Amino acid sequence: MDENRNNFIKWFKEPLNTLYKNEHAGFAIVMLSLPILERYLRQKSGVFEKQNLDLRFYREFLKMFHLGR
Repeated sequence: MDENRNNFIKWFKEPLNTLYKNEHAGFAIVMLSLPILERYLRQKSGVFEKQNLDLRFYREFLKMFHLGR
């Protein structure tokens, strides 16, 4: 797991931290963040790569933003 975490930090966290300092980078930050969010929610909900998104995925999405139970 350490290798995965290190890769996440190098590939996503560090580049995003650099972008946060640029007031014009909002769109780029969203474009990078949405696939990461989808991957996280797929793992958490058990809806994996070759499956269509279903109610389990959307429930986790809503819980994350406190929009559902």
